[in-house]
Amino acid sequence: MLKALTTIEGVARTLDPDFDMITKAKPFIKKIMLEKYNPHRIAGDMIRLASGLVQFIEQFPKDLLEITRLIRQQKLTLKIDQQGFEKMRVTQDQTSNRLSFSIIIAALLIGSALIVISKTPPFFFGISLIGIIGFLAAAIMGIWLLVAILRKGRL
Repeated sequence: MLKALTTIEGVARTLDPDFDMITKAKPFIKKIMLEKYNPHRIAGDMIRLASGLVQFIEQFPKDLLEITRLIRQQKLTLKIDQQGFEKMRVTQDQTSNRLSFSIIIAALLIGSALIVISKTPPFFFGISLIGIIGFLAAAIMGIWLLVAILRKGRL
């Protein structure tokens, strides 16, 4: 609507450079505002609202009794459709698995570093063999995790 008014104003200014859209639109805007806040229209809206409320108040107890009767007769079933929850569950599983895997990798790295520092035998070129195995296991698991993340396309 705004685009149409702008176009109309542009055409009108082309024909008459002194054309003022706001001055010309004021009577129409005033008329619309008066119609919107007309006491007769507001009263009609209130009457329709009150009528709907009365119908609701009359019908609601009957509907409630009907629902209660259906529950007692075990004829009322409730079906909950879980659309979208499966995708959310899969994403949550992936996230928790990656987090657990990352914690294990971090623990392997820290444990291996402590073993290497404490010079626990057996040694391989002067470095603790158990520590080297821990670092290798952490590296393999880290690469595995990185590949799994990159394969999904989301880092």
